[in-house]
Amino acid sequence: MKFFATALTAAAAVSAAAVEYTPFRVSSFSAACTPHSVMCHYSFDVYVPGTMETAPGAHCTADVLGNPDGTLPEVRDGTCENSGRTWDMLRFGSGIIFTVSSAVSPHSNTTGAYLLANSNLVTQDEVTSIVQKYVATPNFDMIRL
Repeated sequence: MKFFATALTAAAAVSAAAVEYTPFRVSSFSAACTPHSVMCHYSFDVYVPGTMETAPGAHCTADVLGNPDGTLPEVRDGTCENSGRTWDMLRFGSGIIFTVSSAVSPHSNTTGAYLLANSNLVTQDEVTSIVQKYVATPNFDMIRL
C-alpha cells in the first residue's frame, strides 16, 4: 500500500510537471492525402495553455504536394492564420516529427514537438492511388524542445 501511495504521488507530480512544461496544445489535428489526387492536407488549431490565449487559438493549414509513394510529405515553415507561429513536419524513422515554434524574442523561440508515430499513419490503396493519413487522437499536448 505504501508503494502504491508513493507511485501515485510520483505520477501526480509528473502530470503536474507535464502541464507546466507544455508549450503548445493542439486540437482538431488532421493530416491526410487526398484519394485520386497528388495533394495532401494538414490542418490543426494550436494555443499556449496556462496563458490568456484561449482555445482554439491559431488555425494552421497547408495543402502540399504528396510524396510519389502516397505518403504524407514534409512541410517546412508552415504558417498559421493571424499568428507568427511556424510549424514543420519532418520525416523520421519512427514517423513524422511535428514541431510548432513561436518567437519569444528576436533571438529565441519556444518550440514544442509531437511524434506522429508510424503506427498512427495508415496507408490505404484507393484503386488509382495509395494515400496515407493520420488516424490517432486529434487533440494532444506537445513537449518542450
